[in-house]
Amino acid sequence: MKKLLFVFCLILLSVITYSFNITNRPIETNWQFITDKDNTGIKEGFLNNDYDTSNWLSMPCNIFWEDIIGPYDGYAWYKRVETFTKEDLKNKYIYIKFGAVDEDATVYVNGKLACEHTVEKTKIPSDYLWSIPFVVDIKPYLKVGENQIKVKVFDRLNAGGIYEKSSVILTDRNLEEDFNLNKDIIDLNPDFEDYITVGLKSKGEVSPFSLLWFSDLHGDKLELQRLTSFYMYYKEYLDEAICTGDNIASSSISDFSFWGEVKDAEKILFTTGNHDTLKSHKNGYDWKKQISQKEVYDLYFAPYIKNWNVNYKEGQTYYYKDYPKKSVRLICLDCMQIGDKQIAECEWLKGVLKDAYEKTLSVVVATHMPFIYNKTKTVDCSFNNSDRKLRTIKGYPCYDNMRIYQEAVDEFMKEGGLFVCYIAGHFHSDNIFYNEEYPNQLQIIINTSKIAPFESNDLVRVYGHKSMDLANVLIVDTTTSTLKLIRVGADTNKYFKKRDYLAYNYKTKKVIR
Repeated sequence: MKKLLFVFCLILLSVITYSFNITNRPIETNWQFITDKDNTGIKEGFLNNDYDTSNWLSMPCNIFWEDIIGPYDGYAWYKRVETFTKEDLKNKYIYIKFGAVDEDATVYVNGKLACEHTVEKTKIPSDYLWSIPFVVDIKPYLKVGENQIKVKVFDRLNAGGIYEKSSVILTDRNLEEDFNLNKDIIDLNPDFEDYITVGLKSKGEVSPFSLLWFSDLHGDKLELQRLTSFYMYYKEYLDEAICTGDNIASSSISDFSFWGEVKDAEKILFTTGNHDTLKSHKNGYDWKKQISQKEVYDLYFAPYIKNWNVNYKEGQTYYYKDYPKKSVRLICLDCMQIGDKQIAECEWLKGVLKDAYEKTLSVVVATHMPFIYNKTKTVDCSFNNSDRKLRTIKGYPCYDNMRIYQEAVDEFMKEGGLFVCYIAGHFHSDNIFYNEEYPNQLQIIINTSKIAPFESNDLVRVYGHKSMDLANVLIVDTTTSTLKLIRVGADTNKYFKKRDYLAYNYKTKKVIR
């Protein structure tokens, strides 16, 4: 992932370079380096230009310090000397661009404070700060000749240091706007209103249904804030919003209070994921140990479900909601149920599907885990992750009898019921596919919305840029049997393949766009 972030930075820099005059000098020689366990470096005179650093280590310019000195968390210092001519100083700006520093970085030039790229100063959580490229305008502190650049780094845990490539940039343009990390999700998706306006157009009498959909937040409060604000801003275009499970970070003992701390998040529907029902993760992830349905209901659903205007029974962790003007029923399953609870949920599902048939409602089913058994057939489109193979997931007891859900839907369809698709998460990848056993049941899964994603993600996610966020808007036009996807946020994979929007006829199984 760190390499991918660096590639993204190079792409960004190349775009900047093309658009105006710029000189880029890569930093390719080593830094000098020393640890500062007691954080006494400034007191000891590290910032003085005449301070003797001859005993400092030689540290490669793009590597974690653990690779050289072994495990170490805490403070450390980097130093190097950069030479500038009188001609160089005629440039309006002279920057040092850091590909990334793990985690806090305080930059000094000739003993003067030039930048604090720290959690305290930027208000960016350390979970994200470590991966963010940034620039420092050092020109105000420079002189003709040799100049000392020193960086104080603080690493809280795991790897640390200046681990991505850096460079000196000379230019007459202010680059700080290009690295502005304070843009909100609305500003970063300027084309969305155009897309959604076109996407909701239909020749039929029934207006299309639209759903903002994301998944696998894993406790990411910031992303929940951003996606909720997006939903509220575009509420006139969106019928609903949902997170398809794994709302918390690790297990049911994790803190779910963050959901209640986000303004308007109580309006966001959700389903239950494997992390939400996991009993504990202290001794590793034993997916066979789950909390009860009542515990799940009390922990997550009880504070919110009464305000969702959905059809449910108290104590049950599955429900449905109708949008009669759109001819759509959204059914939200708890796919983590096992044994008698799973059978009871499936009987409930059969009844809900039968009712949808009688009311001529098209059905969208939201769940956390997709239904994958043996062979799958992917739809040839951009919303497929080439790095993540679809496979049967072992170790989850709920999978022992998962087919009963698809059998219920299959029976519904054979009777003439209108089924659109399943939407799910769990895999931390984007995929659209069919099981060969149920070739008429379309499944769509979405990548993790957590801003600091896992290594399996094929998308380059960079804080402060469009790729920071990740959600889909699902549009269902029941008149034309057309399903449309609009990506909000990360819309380009690491192979430069666009994943921006898609139109698909779910009856003929043909990609329109």
